[in-house]
Amino acid sequence: FFLMIRRPPSSTQGVSSAASDVYKRQDYMLAGFLVEHISKMELQEYVEKFIYKPLGLKRTCFNPLKKGFLKEDAAATEIFGNTRNHTVNFKDIRTTVIQGEVHDENSYYSLNGTSGHAGLFSTIDDMAILAQVLLNKGGYGNVKLWSRDTQDLFLSLIHISEPTRPLYISYAVFCLKKKK
Repeated sequence: FFLMIRRPPSSTQGVSSAASDVYKRQDYMLAGFLVEHISKMELQEYVEKFIYKPLGLKRTCFNPLKKGFLKEDAAATEIFGNTRNHTVNFKDIRTTVIQGEVHDENSYYSLNGTSGHAGLFSTIDDMAILAQVLLNKGGYGNVKLWSRDTQDLFLSLIHISEPTRPLYISYAVFCLKKKK
């Protein structure tokens, strides 16, 4: 199964095109929900089965503390929890050093630490394999995750003429294997 979402960037009137490439967490959250809906699997289960395991990734996961890793295996990401340096407070807010847990509030409080936009932990060795997949145009060893054409499309920017500045379209591409 192949799904491609084509989305124009947010309105950035008066902003240079270089500054208009804005990360939107909602896009990646939606991507995670789509993977779950289409595959009928939780995102964590899906990526473990169809990406991490085939690639031999041993130390890439969501919620590493629930997978047997220690806090010391992960870098600390927030010193004062989610308090934004003690400027935010609500019931059950994390106030201590966040280590081995996703620091993003949406992922942690609403999505159990697993989301398309946040919460993934990895090591440099596993990240090197993932980077090699990109360098190899979608594969690593005998594992093929996507085609060269899919990657070229995914990484391309489409220039649309506009009188004041160029406009680019961003893509999110998902390659889902059919359940057997």
